[in-house]
Amino acid sequence: MMLAVLIMSAGCAQEPGASLSSRGQDPGHQVTPVGATLQEPSLLYFFEPTLDGAFLDLCERSGAKCGEPAANRFCRQHGYERARSHVASYAGERGPTKTIGSGSSCERRCSSFNEIVCENRLERTFVNPTLRDLPLDNCKSFGHGCGLPAATSYCQTKGFKRAVAFGVYRDGVRRKTALQSGKQKDCEGEACGAFRYVRCTPIK
Repeated sequence: MMLAVLIMSAGCAQEPGASLSSRGQDPGHQVTPVGATLQEPSLLYFFEPTLDGAFLDLCERSGAKCGEPAANRFCRQHGYERARSHVASYAGERGPTKTIGSGSSCERRCSSFNEIVCENRLERTFVNPTLRDLPLDNCKSFGHGCGLPAATSYCQTKGFKRAVAFGVYRDGVRRKTALQSGKQKDCEGEACGAFRYVRCTPIK
């Protein structure tokens, strides 16, 4: 049975399918200049990975491209950029293996993966994002499109597909923020919330 565990780089373990609200936490309270960006990899751990009910063979094709090439291809099929690490295991008595490249099967004395750790360095975290030289409001317009919709809209202006996490200042400080949509360009006052960070991904 294949078990995958998602680990966000902010240091919090997240199960697959966790709600965005549980992931929208401030990653470490970084002191970072306005508009700065960070590269933060996300990791996905697969223990005894399988393919179509069989253990994943150590080779991409029978006897060829073993180890890292097969692990990389497995990670890409799961929406990740590459394998950060992998550990081989002897499948033998546990059952057959299947290659990820050709789909061929091995029945006896088969080598498989005990663990694959996939990483995605294509994500980007924008810390203190700005628009028109103002902090980015956490709503697209006054009281509408707040949180995830506004974060995703911002990610799309940067060439990404969607937002996967975000944090918002909630400190009662009077501030001026930039709204993204319509003629409502700015918000000013204590009710205006600004993004602390927005994490974007190119994966749908």
